[in-house]
Amino acid sequence: TPPPATQPTAGLPAPGSIGVPQVEAWLESNQEPRHIWHLKPDVTRLGSSEDNDIVLTNLAASHIEIHLQEGRYVLYDTGGGGVFVNDRLITRPNMLKSGFKIALANYEFIFFRT
Repeated sequence: TPPPATQPTAGLPAPGSIGVPQVEAWLESNQEPRHIWHLKPDVTRLGSSEDNDIVLTNLAASHIEIHLQEGRYVLYDTGGGGVFVNDRLITRPNMLKSGFKIALANYEFIFFRT
């Protein structure tokens, strides 16, 4: 089971709801202070713009998107570069597996899924 959320998840459908896959995924910061961000059941957007699902400073307005596609999570670089998965610069969509490290700007996350 995932650790408790440190960010609000209000408004997200409960896992197992009609039309919602029974998977749960989250990003956990790999630095202090530790934070956990639960991913939405379709697309989670991360960047510095206030219209993202996860808003962090010092990033492109729209830096990455994580999509749940056919039961797999796929990371897209929407900010035009500077996204690393397991210390490798990605140049195309990248499938994520539990335990993968994601680095962008001065942030590091570990991706987890049930």
